[in-house]
Amino acid sequence: MKKEALSLAAAATSSILLLQAQQVADAFLVNNPLQMHSSSTTTNRSMASPDGPAGSFFHKVPNDDDDVDDKEIDGGEGETGANVLDSLSDAANSVTDSYAAKTDYFDDAVSKLIRQRRKKPLASQPSTINGVPTQGFGKSKAGSGKKNNGKVKPFVAIGPTGVIPPEPINDPSRPQVDDQGYTLYTNEETGEKSRVFEALVDYPCVFTMKIVGANEGTFVADMLAVVADATESELSDISHSTKFMGKWTSLTVQAPVQSSEMLYTLYEKVDLDPRVKFKF
Repeated sequence: MKKEALSLAAAATSSILLLQAQQVADAFLVNNPLQMHSSSTTTNRSMASPDGPAGSFFHKVPNDDDDVDDKEIDGGEGETGANVLDSLSDAANSVTDSYAAKTDYFDDAVSKLIRQRRKKPLASQPSTINGVPTQGFGKSKAGSGKKNNGKVKPFVAIGPTGVIPPEPINDPSRPQVDDQGYTLYTNEETGEKSRVFEALVDYPCVFTMKIVGANEGTFVADMLAVVADATESELSDISHSTKFMGKWTSLTVQAPVQSSEMLYTLYEKVDLDPRVKFKF
């Protein structure tokens, strides 16, 4: 009986101690909830599989301070944000440089065109062949040929009688050109040589000129301005007509010219525009 009483007393004491320990533990957890979360997280991490998907109950959730490879962020290229900005900056600079180069080329072309238009025309230079002056000097003359008793003395070719000259006079297939690049016309009676517009056009006159060029932008207006400037006329005094043919424009102008030099100058200035295809 005594032994049974001692056993019952020991069991009762043990139950009381366990109950007290449980009460102490509950009170501690109530006062320290973060400790409980930390303990649970530690347990889960210890059970995690390194090969499983992150976030699962049985797998590891990465820490905030885990290192992340730059290649994973940048799509596997290993290129940082700074490198991307540098690439964009280089591309922008390349576009800017290309635009500046094109602008400089355009400005140079316009400046060259203006200088050429202001340059003294070749028609103002005396007509020469191998440095020897011809009868024409770029300006219309009052008369031509030597008169003998009111009659023009016929031109006699130099050479043996009955021998045909090696080249026919005024052959359009083989025109004679002076040192300045203008086609010459030879008077068949007097042998006098002069530029074509000197010999065959009477001045002053209204000369019909046709210009064929690109059908774009202000081509017609620009050509009319060139004609007015070359002939020293008002723009309103230049009669004209236009005809559009696909990518080409045909412009016919009535140019008031005072001399052959002015007419040649007009052709020179029109020819300076790169949009011009033909002129006649």
